[in-house]
Amino acid sequence: MNRVKPLWIVYSAHWDLAEQMALSDIVSLTQAEIPVHLFCLEGSPTHAAALRHPHLKITSFPLTNIHFFNHHFIKKLREVLINERINLVHLNEEDNLKEVFFSLYGFSKIAFVYSQYYTFSKRNLFSLFPIYLRRAHRILLSNQKIQVHTLDRFLISRNKFEIVAPGVDSSRFDPAHSQGTQLRIQWGADKDTIVIGTIGKLAPDMMQDVFLKAAAGLLKYTDRKMKFVIVDEEPLVAVEEYVQELNNLVKIFRMEEVVTFSTLGDNLPDVLYAFDVFVMCGTSEAFSLRALEALSMERPVLLPKSFGNSTILGNNQFGFNIKTRDAFDLQQKILILLNNPSQRLAMGLAGRKQILQNFDKKKRLEKLLEIYGQVLS
Repeated sequence: MNRVKPLWIVYSAHWDLAEQMALSDIVSLTQAEIPVHLFCLEGSPTHAAALRHPHLKITSFPLTNIHFFNHHFIKKLREVLINERINLVHLNEEDNLKEVFFSLYGFSKIAFVYSQYYTFSKRNLFSLFPIYLRRAHRILLSNQKIQVHTLDRFLISRNKFEIVAPGVDSSRFDPAHSQGTQLRIQWGADKDTIVIGTIGKLAPDMMQDVFLKAAAGLLKYTDRKMKFVIVDEEPLVAVEEYVQELNNLVKIFRMEEVVTFSTLGDNLPDVLYAFDVFVMCGTSEAFSLRALEALSMERPVLLPKSFGNSTILGNNQFGFNIKTRDAFDLQQKILILLNNPSQRLAMGLAGRKQILQNFDKKKRLEKLLEIYGQVLS
């Protein structure tokens, strides 16, 4: 595998599963002495996170206002392919597939691997997109349901598809090595308080307003000691108007004593360990890496129904599906876990076993290296 010189393309302004998983893979490959070169959007969360790893080689490119055909992107990418003697390109997600297709024109010996974590967007169903996609030697999908969804729409050989599940560093996200007591004290939660938490950017698509409305309803139905914690994962991209809306909701429902806003540092395992229940209301992440990490910390999860999340939850062994934008449904699902502490604990324990068996980071890396070897040969 010493001969592989991969270029990873993560040209996105988001910081969801696709971007987080890509950077995790890039760091793992680099640690395995694979000389990865990252091509990313200048000033993006991916760029900022990559800069924290000084051993990574990075080319950043600014966002341009060319919507149909970004020839500047293609020119820069071709320069990198030539100057760095790249022999494998790995593209993360669909937005720049057209540009990558034309960038690879004339480079028939460069292998092309493509990763897709969600179902394909509708705008690509009736275009030249399938032709661009056929240039890939392997198409990596996060679960079987997305593969079925893809095969129904694109005439692409089934042999090109590989299921490569997202992976969690179970040694880092290990409840045996985590401490959440100090965080719970900061949040005002003692040992008898149930902490229900959510993590994500403060933006409308993450639907923290639904989380707060469910909290308000729960306060009417039970007198249990509860704390609702909203952790802002990306303070730099928080939507100011939406943050004000959330604060107004807290005041309207008079929840100042039970709702806490916090920010995420480098202590994500401790934050998840300090929760008793993890909630994700937003549908922008069809497959939540944070939910997988919560399961690794033995915490049950509540997630909106999607192609990816049904894979995470199985048959409700590790948590519950919730209806999109339905605060009452979320409220009822939380109430089930509040009223059944033994079920809550059992879900968490089963969740960690699920991670170790099906979502382990080491197994993902082994699979990725195997695929690289296949396409290069």
